[in-house]
Amino acid sequence: MTLKALTLGAFALSCALGTPRPAPKPQRIVAGTGIFQSVYAWQRTPWWRVSDIAPKVPIYVIVSTDGWACRVDAADWVLAVPNELYACESGWINPRRR
Repeated sequence: MTLKALTLGAFALSCALGTPRPAPKPQRIVAGTGIFQSVYAWQRTPWWRVSDIAPKVPIYVIVSTDGWACRVDAADWVLAVPNELYACESGWINPRRR
């Protein structure tokens, strides 16, 4: 068999068996966005946790309609559209109870 035939066979076999797909990231509806210019300002939010590593400032956040937040970089922050679904790559942060 030639290399081309083996490659084609391996491709056909992988298609027939199916490959596991990564689980989709949870999506939430965007309510709005926020920017925190200092770590102190971030610490006063309901999404700050003691375990947070000192984040770089400014801190960009996308907030969902149910109060959860997603910390993102500036490039993703500008893509958030109110009333649209957004999948948070870093994971949604639930607000602390006060």
